[in-house]
Amino acid sequence: MSTCIGFRIFVSYIGFNFSLKGAVVLAAYGIEFMQDEIIEVVERQFVAYNLKDAEMWASTYAEDAVQQTVDGVVLAEGRAEIQKRILGRFQEPDLKASLLNRTVYDNVVIDHEKITRNFPEGLGSVEMLCIYTVEGGYIKRGIFKVFNQQLTK
Repeated sequence: MSTCIGFRIFVSYIGFNFSLKGAVVLAAYGIEFMQDEIIEVVERQFVAYNLKDAEMWASTYAEDAVQQTVDGVVLAEGRAEIQKRILGRFQEPDLKASLLNRTVYDNVVIDHEKITRNFPEGLGSVEMLCIYTVEGGYIKRGIFKVFNQQLTK
């Protein structure tokens, strides 16, 4: 698996093939591109999670961001509440996220992650589907599905 942080646009127009960095060109010209700012904010959030840096992690969320489950249950509203909610999780000594897959569609980033956790029953892991909507350089909405909890034997 490869995480692409670069931003490249490949254009094939009237027989010329060239690469543009940081430019936006009309899709009518057959462009394939990844939006740097969308991936960058989600990647910063992922890195901050593994560093257990609650302030850095929360700074990737918009002031009025919402976190919720795929079933619509609101977990936290607003950057301050989002930061407060993660503080307990960051106390887990073995907490670590591994990115299994990342897909980007327009301003939506979908991460499939495996999280090592310290559960009351012992060390284990869960998988998470994380769907981030990015607006204005911040995560505006995070929707989460937790599945496949396993204890390490």
